[in-house]
Amino acid sequence: MKTDYRSRPNREGVERFFQDNSENGLRAQVRWCMENLNMTEAYFANMLHTDTREIEQWQRRDAHLMDSRQEVLRAFWRLHLHLRTFWDSDNCAVRKMLEYKSLAPELRAVPPPWQGMSIKEYIERGGIKAIEDVQGWLENLRVPRAM
Repeated sequence: MKTDYRSRPNREGVERFFQDNSENGLRAQVRWCMENLNMTEAYFANMLHTDTREIEQWQRRDAHLMDSRQEVLRAFWRLHLHLRTFWDSDNCAVRKMLEYKSLAPELRAVPPPWQGMSIKEYIERGGIKAIEDVQGWLENLRVPRAM
């Protein structure tokens, strides 16, 4: 039996799957990203270093993802939630931030690790390492380093 998370917000008006770390929650999160952030099964397959067929089967519940791949998706979702806090849950703004190409590194004291490409491209190519790099860079924007 399939669970459709899209119609079940919690008391705060947030879709339940936003806080669901189970495999079904991950499926709903990936589906949401595909519907709202211009991502595809091929995007997630590249991020997870697998083939599109595995992602399609997993989305249909015909297969399970390895735990290590589920952890990558959880890290990606945490990063997505972090980006949403910057933009007050504005999906359009988050999508633009993910797709914006960073081009002028000489203008920044600390250039982003995705220099010369978008965050979206960087994560697609680099998987978990790229997710961690972006998350760390964003955290440094908000938390000053000790002197």
